[in-house]
Amino acid sequence: MIWLPESPRWLLTRESYEEGETVIAALRGLEREDKETQLQKQIILDSIRASGYAGRKGTPFKAVFTGGRTQHFRRMMLGVSSQFMQQVGGCNAVIYYFPILFEQSIHQSHNISLLLGGVNMIVYAIFATVSWFIIERVGRRKLFLWGTVGQCLSMVLVFSCLIPGTTAAAKGAAVGLFTYIASFGASWLPLPWVSLSRSLLKTRQWLTGPAVPCRDQSHQNTPESQCSLHLLKLAIQLPYVVYNLSLPYLT
Repeated sequence: MIWLPESPRWLLTRESYEEGETVIAALRGLEREDKETQLQKQIILDSIRASGYAGRKGTPFKAVFTGGRTQHFRRMMLGVSSQFMQQVGGCNAVIYYFPILFEQSIHQSHNISLLLGGVNMIVYAIFATVSWFIIERVGRRKLFLWGTVGQCLSMVLVFSCLIPGTTAAAKGAAVGLFTYIASFGASWLPLPWVSLSRSLLKTRQWLTGPAVPCRDQSHQNTPESQCSLHLLKLAIQLPYVVYNLSLPYLT
């Protein structure tokens, strides 16, 4: 963390223009004089001016809770709430309980249950890849709504099929878990990251092209914060991984 550079926005906000250009160029593998580097620099500077805090040493924390023309609070809530709902939507629970469903309710062997859990992850990866190509065509709002409906109907199918308590009905629950992970992978998995890194709202006067970066996402997408998030996940998950490695999963 000590050797990571400051984010371009942080540097440009403090009028460290040369350092900001250097970081932008390094992130994209370009020269400082490259047109793309200068374009990205100008977009960041425009967003700083739009925030109303250009030339200051930083944006005060209280600005996050303001409305008016810049709509800082609304943009922050859009970013934070989408991230929150992505995490509490149940994706991790589906991934964890998928093999358990097959083993306990459909009465498959332990190895087959784990194998089907891997198949579930392949479906997850396929639909996550599909999302790259449909986000711009379908639209972020529609994809959010379709993903929500798909996940909701999938959960309805799961609990409806588990109520009878029979093996045949439980197979319908397995279908529901597959459709859930497909719906999530194609919508709620990527959308909070790609749709709100730039605000859905534009200011009235300052910007006519690029939108204003959302405070929540612009900070999350910096190398520093991403490394912090992954280190935190590693610290939480590593004890469980080490413990589970000692269990006879494949016996």
